[in-house]
Amino acid sequence: MRFDHSFTLYWRLISRCRRWVPLFTLCTVICGASFFLIFSSIGVLLSQIVSAASGSGEPVVLEKVFWYLLMIFMSALLGGFSMSGFIYLEQHIRHNLRMEMLDRYLHVSEPVAAAYPPVEIQNRINYDIPKSTDLIGYLMSGWVFQPLLSGSLSLLLLLFVDWRVALLCVGCSAVSMGVMHLATERLRKLNEAMTEGRSRVVCFLEECIRGAVEIRTFGLHGLFKEKLDTQLADIAEATADYRRLEGIRRSVLTFLADCITIVSLLVLGAFLASRNYIEFSLIMLSLPLSDQIAQAMVAVVNFPAMVREGSPNVERLFEILDLQIEETEKAATRSADELLPGKIVFQDVSFSYGQSLILDHFTFQVHPGEKVAFVGESGSGKSTILKLLLGFYDPDEGSISIGEQVLGKIPLSQWRRQLAYVPQELSLFHRNVRQNISLCLEEGTEEKVILAAKEAGADSFLTKGRSIYEAVLGEQNSGFSGGQLQRISLARALYKRAPIILLDEPTSAMDRNSEEMIRDVIRDLPCDQTVIAVTHRLELTTEFDCLYVMEKGTIAEKGSHKELLEQHGIYASLWEAQKEHN
Repeated sequence: MRFDHSFTLYWRLISRCRRWVPLFTLCTVICGASFFLIFSSIGVLLSQIVSAASGSGEPVVLEKVFWYLLMIFMSALLGGFSMSGFIYLEQHIRHNLRMEMLDRYLHVSEPVAAAYPPVEIQNRINYDIPKSTDLIGYLMSGWVFQPLLSGSLSLLLLLFVDWRVALLCVGCSAVSMGVMHLATERLRKLNEAMTEGRSRVVCFLEECIRGAVEIRTFGLHGLFKEKLDTQLADIAEATADYRRLEGIRRSVLTFLADCITIVSLLVLGAFLASRNYIEFSLIMLSLPLSDQIAQAMVAVVNFPAMVREGSPNVERLFEILDLQIEETEKAATRSADELLPGKIVFQDVSFSYGQSLILDHFTFQVHPGEKVAFVGESGSGKSTILKLLLGFYDPDEGSISIGEQVLGKIPLSQWRRQLAYVPQELSLFHRNVRQNISLCLEEGTEEKVILAAKEAGADSFLTKGRSIYEAVLGEQNSGFSGGQLQRISLARALYKRAPIILLDEPTSAMDRNSEEMIRDVIRDLPCDQTVIAVTHRLELTTEFDCLYVMEKGTIAEKGSHKELLEQHGIYASLWEAQKEHN
């Protein structure tokens, strides 16, 4: 069952890369033919030298030796030249597979992406793809297809010269054939253990780096070091077993192929030549060619062994390539220009994360140009509302609409074109400030970038010099504080000029002065700009038209800041608590 599955994965990999099959075939033919020409030339030269030495043939002249050596040299040069073809092929296959994997991951829905941490995708891109490429690159060609071609041509040559010599070579080489099959299942399991272990270690290292502050603060060095030592020891043990078993197998093969086969040929050949069944010079011809025949017979066993050993990596490759992507580009019934934003409506929406109910028959609406905020304790479902509105998740029940548009009935790309989003966890790219704000959507956007930065209150630290816009984010000593980065993220949302802005904790990394500036930004937004915010900083809510107080997935209170304070309910308690804290 597993064997068949391995081959299914292999043929899928070939189908995925079928455009490179002609180049792979050409390079394989050139290399295989080169090996045949090299060893056949050596064999013919040895045969003629032995014939001349025994007096049964013509003397070997230096000119003939020169031409044979030239043939060997040119064949080796041709084989080496074909290596550039394999290098070109492997580089492009890896590039294409990496692009496909990244593109697939970036297009999956939020629940699917959450099952694969970014570091796991990195591991598959940097390790599993190169390992999978080995099955359709030089490694597979050199261990399987080239020996098959060279060995087949060698056997045909010997059959043409003397079928008895060919039969003798096949018989002496057959003993090597079964050796490569030894322990292949054990090698596959060890390779699978190494692959999974390496993935766990990469994820753990990323966890250590991300939590370095906590590790230092709480003195967790020993605990994490012990866990890492255990994981590395498991990988080291599996790797050692794999290398040891593979080394023994290849050593035995070398002994059988290079010693037993050659010795057998010489002994049997001498015996048959002494009985005048064959000429001993033909045995000398067959010696180099017997190695090619033996490798061809071993290649028959190598092929399934290599496919099985590489199947864990190919399986992890297709696990990502087979992920279901978001249908962001469904056929639209109306053009984007005709779909003008209208009232946002959550109608009887329920949503759960696994077994945890987050929103329970949740209903609310926001009119165009209205500014609303959701407040409440952590875990009450505030951020989930924004993720549902963005289409990251599908509601279990109910519907979400903007004007006449119903989420799920129009393309997600078209739906999201109306929304600008400032996430709680900043996602700024390793680009300069200008490119981060514009997201490189178009050229010549300098004026629009500066305008968006001013609107987000970021001009106070970006207008110190035009070169500030060229500062690269993500580099060490970039000089930006968390609050400044948050304002750059807000400038990105404003740059989009979307009719609806979604803010998830927009002031979480800001001090009081910066928070007041963001409050002014929200107040000064155009009257037709719809804003939906999620925040626990209640000082920000005074500029909103309507506040929704969330409690256990439902709306517990609704009203303006002033109205909710007069109700002396949950919001008023939260407000008083924050005032005392500040």
